[in-house]
Amino acid sequence: MQRLSIGRLIRVWRFLRRPDVGLAPKLVALVTLLYIISPVDLLPGLPLLGWFDDALAAALGWALLNLLMEAAEPGGEGRG
Repeated sequence: MQRLSIGRLIRVWRFLRRPDVGLAPKLVALVTLLYIISPVDLLPGLPLLGWFDDALAAALGWALLNLLMEAAEPGGEGRG
């Protein structure tokens, strides 16, 4: 899994803005971001554990987005 860095965030932003990128990566990014900023939690009312679902959603969304990016690169699984 790719580490989170400013350079990687910029690369993801540029990837999502490309016109040839399909809907799936854009939806993954959008749904992940909306879940993280929404007040809805899977584990509400539990101190500290209530943040666990946000952290899990962020990690899973980031990992899936990176897989989709790698597959879309020339020579990746999606175009090879």
